[in-house]
Amino acid sequence: MEEKYSIRQKKSQVILKAPDSWMVQQYAQVKPKSSIEKPLEYSMKRWQELSCYITDGKLQIDNNLIENDIRSIALGRKNYLFAGSHESTHRHDLSLAGNMQSQQRKSARMAR
Repeated sequence: MEEKYSIRQKKSQVILKAPDSWMVQQYAQVKPKSSIEKPLEYSMKRWQELSCYITDGKLQIDNNLIENDIRSIALGRKNYLFAGSHESTHRHDLSLAGNMQSQQRKSARMAR
């Protein structure tokens, strides 16, 4: 964790200053109500949160682990409409619960 932190402090912090400065400069030139105004404003308001991973080596740069963990839930919601019967939906729920426990154990191992 300390190694990640020091690398992020040395390299990422410098890299993250460029887009931050660029957004501020662009926002000053953007016309109100233009198509780029809202995206720039959104990013600038959240820039500190988006770049907070450089302050702690335990934080992940992205949320891919969580996205992969919840993908089966999102797909399941779509598929529940076509389960066919109450019993098949119940069997699917039991199978999903087992898969989620397995994925949680895998995520916990990867986070170490």
